[in-house]
Amino acid sequence: LKLGDLRGNRFEIVLRDVQEEEEKVAEACDELKRLGFINYYGLQRFGSSAVPTHAIGRAMLRGEWDKAADLILMPREGEKEETKQAREVWAEKKDVHAALRAFPRWMHSERAMLEGYKRQGKNAHSNAIASIPRNVRLMYVHAYQSYVWNRMASERVRLHGLDKAVAGDLVLVEDVED
Repeated sequence: LKLGDLRGNRFEIVLRDVQEEEEKVAEACDELKRLGFINYYGLQRFGSSAVPTHAIGRAMLRGEWDKAADLILMPREGEKEETKQAREVWAEKKDVHAALRAFPRWMHSERAMLEGYKRQGKNAHSNAIASIPRNVRLMYVHAYQSYVWNRMASERVRLHGLDKAVAGDLVLVEDVED
């Protein structure tokens, strides 16, 4: 699969151990059918570390390459000890060779950035980020796009509620065959 190959996700929702009367559940399902729902991007789009991927994407889109690089390489809470130590080597010394020795081989993006710094100099932030695989760079940007979507969708609900379509809404009028 490539980016853009999917027409949309389809899934079933299974309710288990519901502590409510069947009639009330049916009413809720009918309301969902009638009103629809706002299609938010899920938390997995934003990463699971102390540095959300959308913050990196925002910095990249703003051309704040030094900030984006710092966000990618900076120490983070809750990481494995070897990862934490590697990030601290970079944060404290900005020594590319020492950081490359410290970063584990499996940290591909960080190592790619450091290799970029090694080739171009430790202030060549945009070149270092360009050394990260394209799909990872796109992930950062797409995460920010998703963040903006979620914020705008929330604002739409705040301003207009969920009970009617307004200009700009996408509405499925009838079932569409694949």
